[in-house]
Amino acid sequence: MLLDRCRALLHAVAAAGGDAADVECVSTSVRAVQVFADGTHAARQGVTTTTGLRVRAGDGAAALLLGAPPEFPDDVARLAVALARRSRADSGLPLISLTPATNTPPNPDRDSSPRPTPNTDGAPRPTPDANNSPHATSDTDGTTQATSNTDGAPLLSVTGADGRSAMSRGTDVHPAPAEPEAPFEMSRGLLAELLATSDGPAGLGAEYVHSRSWTIAADWTGAAVAYEQSAHHAWHWLEGLGGHMVDGLTASRFDELRWDALAARAREFRAVHLAGPRPLGDEGPLPVLLHPGVAAHLVRSLGFLFSAGNVLAGMRPLLERVGRRIASPAVTLVDDPSGPVDAEGTPTRRQTLLDGGVLRGFLTGRTSAAELGVAPSGAARRAAPDQPAVESPSRISLAAGERSLDALRAEMGDGVEAVGVVQPGAIRGRRGTFTTVVLGWRVRDGRRAEALGPVRLSSGIFELLRSITATGNDPARSHLAPGAESPSVLISRMDTG
Repeated sequence: MLLDRCRALLHAVAAAGGDAADVECVSTSVRAVQVFADGTHAARQGVTTTTGLRVRAGDGAAALLLGAPPEFPDDVARLAVALARRSRADSGLPLISLTPATNTPPNPDRDSSPRPTPNTDGAPRPTPDANNSPHATSDTDGTTQATSNTDGAPLLSVTGADGRSAMSRGTDVHPAPAEPEAPFEMSRGLLAELLATSDGPAGLGAEYVHSRSWTIAADWTGAAVAYEQSAHHAWHWLEGLGGHMVDGLTASRFDELRWDALAARAREFRAVHLAGPRPLGDEGPLPVLLHPGVAAHLVRSLGFLFSAGNVLAGMRPLLERVGRRIASPAVTLVDDPSGPVDAEGTPTRRQTLLDGGVLRGFLTGRTSAAELGVAPSGAARRAAPDQPAVESPSRISLAAGERSLDALRAEMGDGVEAVGVVQPGAIRGRRGTFTTVVLGWRVRDGRRAEALGPVRLSSGIFELLRSITATGNDPARSHLAPGAESPSVLISRMDTG
């Protein structure tokens, strides 16, 4: 029982003399289908579980990364407390807190967290749930269904790495919407179509993956929240310039995967290769049209740019620009997390970063929100369960416009149309320059003239934001820029080379 073990681990830390602790456990089931150019195919499935334990003791703190929570946690707890006491890590780093927030920003000091109160059986005492708390179980086929005990207490059932059910009371549970698994032959057929080609470079392989992930977070009081996230990924790889190129899309449900759009992008890649791409001459700044898969890297980079930790560390002048226009009116940028809480236990909420080019706020965690004097937006994320939480985008999107890709190309006139990514875009350097390397087309008089690639595109990020002329009506969620969704983006000027 994963949640029971998480709580038992917290109790063991208390018994070992720890001052505060939290546990985050992520259990992910994966089903995948692969198809290769020679007609062969393969399927795989499995479950992985990782657990992060963070402990404060004395003046130090320590973090351990485990598999499933240990069945007998005493030795692990003693080790974690001993490491924390010997460390020089900052013991004031915030831990998960699922206690309802007040108007006062949470105090991260370790003495503000109550110790878990053990029951007579030695297990931490769960916090009571309201009678209308959601509750669910997860079946072995990955679907979820509502359930309750005979006394109405909520239950959580998650299949752990050992294949046993993890069921516990006293937990706020958020299952993902139920949906049937896609039949193997259907997904295999759709993947095979991505590889079908009559000319140009052949596709080497394609894969479809469905993942269902339960995250369980328990704080020092024994309160816990569990939520499930479902994701569908489809991608393919093909021969590229000097190596293989990968492209893919992501969706929350199978029926939302745009297989037609992915196939169209595969044809775009092949058309560029068949035309014999060549580097662009030294033509200086040009208008640029980014396809959705290229623009998604820009959108993801903007999420990190407008994270409060980044702003407080080196871009404080942005604090004075809130409520003022810093981008073109075509730019509306929103982060809308899918999980109910962030890595610190703060309830998540939709956060508008740019509204018609006007700066509205930043992605914040508890510490950065307290420094800014605002309520946290629930944007704290962890790269792994044992890692510290930092503000970062979760499901960030650039608002789509009304014009088609063809209309944007005609509006551009002369410029570069970026179809695919050779080097993903990112903001680099002290001056904040967005740089990416792409494949695409040289466009003249609104028509594709010759294939280009690889071509380096760059621009100062705030100049780029002011130079976005329009966005297309073709938003897509990229597999290669996790969590980012973007339409096509027309930019009036970028440096090329």
